[in-house]
Amino acid sequence: MKKTATTRGKRSELQAKLASFFRKNRAILLGALGVILVLALIALATGQQVRDASLGEEKGSVTQQEPIRHPLTGEELAEPLNVLPTVISVMIENAADSWPLSGLNSAFMVIEAPVEGNIPRFIAYYEEDARADKIGPVRSARPYYVDWATMFGAVYAHVGGSPEALELISTRPIWDLNQFFESEYFYRENSGTRFAPHNVFTSSALLRLALEELKPDQPVYEGFAFGAEASNKGMVSPQIQMGAGYDITWLYDEDMNEYVRYYGAQTAEVDDALVRLEDGSHVYADTVVALEMPISTVDAVGRKRIQTTGTGNAYVFKDGNVAPGIWERLGQSEVYTFVGQDGNTLTLNPGRTWIHVVSSLDDQIVLPGLYE
Repeated sequence: MKKTATTRGKRSELQAKLASFFRKNRAILLGALGVILVLALIALATGQQVRDASLGEEKGSVTQQEPIRHPLTGEELAEPLNVLPTVISVMIENAADSWPLSGLNSAFMVIEAPVEGNIPRFIAYYEEDARADKIGPVRSARPYYVDWATMFGAVYAHVGGSPEALELISTRPIWDLNQFFESEYFYRENSGTRFAPHNVFTSSALLRLALEELKPDQPVYEGFAFGAEASNKGMVSPQIQMGAGYDITWLYDEDMNEYVRYYGAQTAEVDDALVRLEDGSHVYADTVVALEMPISTVDAVGRKRIQTTGTGNAYVFKDGNVAPGIWERLGQSEVYTFVGQDGNTLTLNPGRTWIHVVSSLDDQIVLPGLYE
């Protein structure tokens, strides 16, 4: 019993001393405890910030991804297309006797190349739901235009063609729409100002009727590489010298960030030099591309042969700037890709693309600034 009492006395004495110590040092201890709590909260907050930053980087990687784009026009889409649109290509002439032309501004892409006499001719590409009341004048096929229709497994609308072109059409995965045999999808205009062979036209409505009849297979093709418009705009307005009175200039419009087509290589901003369609609208493009390809004359008529696949030199004009590079198309079913001098892909601006095919960039492309 005595030993227990002693122990209890010592405990009471220790408790008394501790109580006295806490009373005397209460402020210091509470301050220290507060510091510890603050440090602990800072540590927790710092850890959360690190986790938030990590999540933010992951979220940022999603928002910074390239937008989903339409494979033909480059317009931004909420989600990828489940079904690729059928492409309809139309052979359109550009001889002076055929002016003014119709329907070019409804096309998502136009390729321009020379035929006999170095007169340029166009293949214009339309989505199946395009809207154009009048397209043409429609003219005859050439082999290299058949090559270009093959890029999209397209419906190819034309009025006859050279023997080589007609034979080639039968071997390619395209859908032939020849006015000689499907005249119900075309019409001739006999207005007193249009004369054969410059008076055959079609329309988007007639072409859609042709699609219902042809029932083409679901197309399979790769889209072009599109990018956002550049913030640093230039003022380069390319001249394309085709010869035979068909030289043109694409005058860059900084306000609209587009290229407007003018007649002549020394064009001025005058109304009579502006290329207008029959409906009064001016011809414009969001991206202009010049491709250098081997072009040769193959017969006494002056028909041409153009090597449309392989690689070659190129200029890509967009945002008022010019980027030299290389074009590549290794197979008939492939679209053109463009690589800059730094090895990076040259992208197209969303909208309408106009491609010029020439035999020499050095001889036929002039790169002046904006005309005064």
